[in-house]
This record gives sequence, structure tokens and C-alpha cells, in this order.
Amino acid sequence: MIQRNKSFGVPARPAGTPCIFKGIKGKITEYIKGAAQNARHGKGSIIMSVLSVTSEAFEKELLHVFSWADITAVGPGLGQSNMALKLLEMVVEHSRGPIVMDADALNILAGQKELLEKLMEMQQDPERRRELILTPHPGEFGRLAGKKIPEIQKDAIPLTREWAEKLQAAMICKGAR
Repeated sequence: MIQRNKSFGVPARPAGTPCIFKGIKGKITEYIKGAAQNARHGKGSIIMSVLSVTSEAFEKELLHVFSWADITAVGPGLGQSNMALKLLEMVVEHSRGPIVMDADALNILAGQKELLEKLMEMQQDPERRRELILTPHPGEFGRLAGKKIPEIQKDAIPLTREWAEKLQAAMICKGAR
């Protein structure tokens, strides 16, 4: 899980916490900017929160995590800074397992056409394709698709199918009844 500790001026709830309560077993590592380093235990899971996402050591550690991580989730509270872009680029280029993108990861992707095109190209190549799950709300989806929210809401199902096919991804468009 790659996220930021503060969103809208308040501490974010670590996204890995629900994994413990759902009984997901194993090691869950969260990279949370500004979080105190700690570990929480429950139901056979260990969640580690780690500091300092801007250092060279962090990049090395993240590459190491990608070597063993079964899944990477990125986005909640990440922000849209250059550092956040670099993190998302690292996720796209180096994670070996499925990728879940939500929130700011989708906003960054919408604003970085080169990265979006790289992801689309990667997803078309069976050798490089990853399981990809995108979970936009209508605003994030609108930014990604270059459409206004009413257009997304009106045509949510066909647009979701279109983008799922483009990205060879599972897409869940939240709140688009």
C-alpha cells in the first residue's frame, strides 16, 4: 500500500488495517509519508508502516518489496507531487504482481498521458501485462477518460467496459449507478 499520512489535513487511516480484519494472512507493508514507523498485528498478518519516501534508500527498499509483494495498491492520499508521480512510475515499471489503483494514482495517470500510454502499451503485451484493478469514482473516471461527470454517470457501463478493455483491467466505477 502506497499512500500519504495526511489527506485534507487529517491523518489518514492506514489502508492496510482492513486487511487484518478481513483475515488476510501474511505481511502487509504500507509506505505512508509522515507516518510513525510501527507494526500492527492481527489474525496472522503483520502491517509495517515505513518512513521517508523521498530517499534513495526508500527507492531501493521499494524495489526489494516489489520482488516479493503479491499485490501493490497505490493511491489513497498519495497527492499529485513529483514524488507521487515517481512512485506511481515505479509501481507501473517494477511491481511484479497485480496492481490496484485508486484515488490520486488515477488522478496522476489522468494527468500524465505518457504514463497512461505506457501502461496501455504494457497491458497489450502478454509478457508484460499485469492484473490491473482500477476503482475510480465518477470524477476520477471523468479525468481519466476526458469527460465530464454527467457523461460518466449517463454512460457508466459502456464507458467502464471500454476503458476496462483499453487497459486490459478490471474496473469498478464507484457511485455510478
